Amino acid sequence: MGIYNLSHDSGRSDRPQDPEWFPEDTGDGKHGRIPVAVNADFTSDGILLPRKITREDGRQYRIDLVIGMERQKSRKEGGAGMRYTCLVRDHPVTLFYEGNGCWDIVSEL
Repeated sequence: MGIYNLSHDSGRSDRPQDPEWFPEDTGDGKHGRIPVAVNADFTSDGILLPRKITREDGRQYRIDLVIGMERQKSRKEGGAGMRYTCLVRDHPVTLFYEGNGCWDIVSEL
């Protein structure tokens, strides 16, 4: 798996300027998943890459870099999905795709 740089910044940015971001890992082990909408594309070799995250409140965040992808067991349905580690505005973000069109992001409870 390579690193996929998805940044296409031509001098302007669609990144919101608000200081809020997805909650970061506090190291206490209390995390949950929240559903998000994700715009994603397939590469020419069939790899699904997320491009933009839309939170439930409508805020959108462009994914600048996909730095890791791995198949992972799903705790929800007992199946398997993909875990994506991404950078958005220099913050690491973990996305999960279950293969059913649903995306989740890791969040503190």
